[in-house]
Amino acid sequence: MPAYNTTIFLNDANGQMANEIKVTTNEFGSFNGSFKLPEGLLNGNFSLHDQNTSGSKYFKVEEYKRPKFYVEVNKPTGTYRLNDSVQVTGIGKAYAGNNIDGAKVTYRITRRVQYPYWWWWGGYGRYGYGRNEQVEITNGEVKTDEKGEFKITFKAIPDASADKKGQPVFYYEVNTDITDINGETRSGSTYVAVAYQMLQLNINTPDNIAADNLKELNITSTNMNGIHEKATVNVSIHKVKSPNKIFRERYWQMPDLFTMSKEEYQNYFPYDIYKDENDNTKWPLGDRILDKSDTTNLDGQWAIGNKKLIAGWYKIIATAKDKYGEDVRTEKYIRLTDEKQNPREIGEAIAIDTKKIFPATRRKN
Repeated sequence: MPAYNTTIFLNDANGQMANEIKVTTNEFGSFNGSFKLPEGLLNGNFSLHDQNTSGSKYFKVEEYKRPKFYVEVNKPTGTYRLNDSVQVTGIGKAYAGNNIDGAKVTYRITRRVQYPYWWWWGGYGRYGYGRNEQVEITNGEVKTDEKGEFKITFKAIPDASADKKGQPVFYYEVNTDITDINGETRSGSTYVAVAYQMLQLNINTPDNIAADNLKELNITSTNMNGIHEKATVNVSIHKVKSPNKIFRERYWQMPDLFTMSKEEYQNYFPYDIYKDENDNTKWPLGDRILDKSDTTNLDGQWAIGNKKLIAGWYKIIATAKDKYGEDVRTEKYIRLTDEKQNPREIGEAIAIDTKKIFPATRRKN
């Protein structure tokens, strides 16, 4: 409601009015204002009240305590295998510069599972892109030494139900609370990534790119902590066979139960989506355009030679082996565009970069 006038009261923890402010709503029906909390009042539940509507909102006022120390938990830089003992170190340090020695450190280790995006897009896995539920692995208590440092050791236990073929990554989150001799508690955390494979491949080529601009790919290889690790990688590029028509955007979600056959539906609605015909990851693969092995470098540059690719969808597959002989794989779909090519040939709608077109205006795309 625009141009609405009212008074907002600030009540203290005893329910007594401590301040008030008159407000008027703007054209969108909202208003803003501020209060300065009076000094000398009791801490507790304060509230704001609208004089006209009796609407209210409660908030808590507490005494501010400046922290006397902080916690740093170091992320391990080494690589670990599943079921290895992982060691995490940290320190409690006072802002005054002294060490927080002899302090109690309580810790809790939780694990969650993450699958690569291609495992989900390709329809291989039943868990989807990630399983974000956290499972507690262990907990315990240690003490800081004379330097304020502490060490936590835990076993990187995998989730036995995780599908190894999907190259799951297990993230172990380390949460710590340090309590000093005065009873003050501060927290710190870090995480460790461990997997069946000791190598990660990433295809960093943009999702959409003009066909004329594709001179090279960008493919990197790292250990599980994101540090570059040289690897011999095989890369193949496959043309994706797109439908020879353009689908209208679906106005509702895909139904759980289909009452028509696909043939009957397409007979009545030839340009509407029946199931997942518009999903490029479900389209069949065509010719293999490139098959090349090379060694990765730090900047990820990956030459494709003089290959001239036409507009359309392509699937890039990169495979390698880690230092223990485990297979590593990643996939990515990219779309190459060419404004000179008929969009029907690649199953694409026309993209227009101009939002408005006026009568008698000619627009070419």
